[in-house]
Amino acid sequence: MDHLYNLHAEGIYRYCCLKTSDSIVAKEFTQETFARALGYIASGKVINYPKAFLYTVAKHLIIDWYKVRNRTVSLEKIVEMGLLPEEGGSVTAPENYPGETLDYLNYLSTLDKGIFLLHYIEGFKLREVGEIIGKSENAIAVRIHRGLKKLRKVMEPELIAY
Repeated sequence: MDHLYNLHAEGIYRYCCLKTSDSIVAKEFTQETFARALGYIASGKVINYPKAFLYTVAKHLIIDWYKVRNRTVSLEKIVEMGLLPEEGGSVTAPENYPGETLDYLNYLSTLDKGIFLLHYIEGFKLREVGEIIGKSENAIAVRIHRGLKKLRKVMEPELIAY
């Protein structure tokens, strides 16, 4: 388990940070992700794809967190707290990622944005992204292709200006 933690903890943390925009919650989710994985292994079950398993656990923790927050806090309050970008806002990213690049992801749907983050920023293979999202590898490839096409259209006027 130490090996898995050393290998994937930073990536899980970044993923949680990107999805929640809260470093404290991201740290909690990172810890909970590995605690759940340990419990799963302790129950005698085998994890075939540990990286995909860990990101799936983290994804479900984030989904549950948003469900609870949406039931108890108004949308205006969430925007006020900085958990969701205001109109025209952008994705929150770790300091080592260029801001302009991630701003373009806001032109994509939430699902496509997540796929791009997992594949291009976290380095997951299409098969692994499919396992995390719950879609086939082919469906992920199609969504990436269509998303890239859309991003090229959006970015083209700016690229020509250079």
